[in-house]
Amino acid sequence: MWDNLDSYQKEMYKKFILTFASLTEIVSQNSCSEAVQKPYINYKFQETAFQRTFKANIKVQPAPKVS
Repeated sequence: MWDNLDSYQKEMYKKFILTFASLTEIVSQNSCSEAVQKPYINYKFQETAFQRTFKANIKVQPAPKVS
């Protein structure tokens, strides 16, 4: 999927993610005891950045009714 997206939009998405990461505690959700810290970026921000960059719409289907 990533290979099929517009190059300019991909660069904008990368900028959003890198900018956000530079403004937040990027490793805040990792264990302090880990020798190597792993980057963490909030999933909600990733979704929002992706939607805005690629003009994506997400349609949420209502849950099926249980009878």
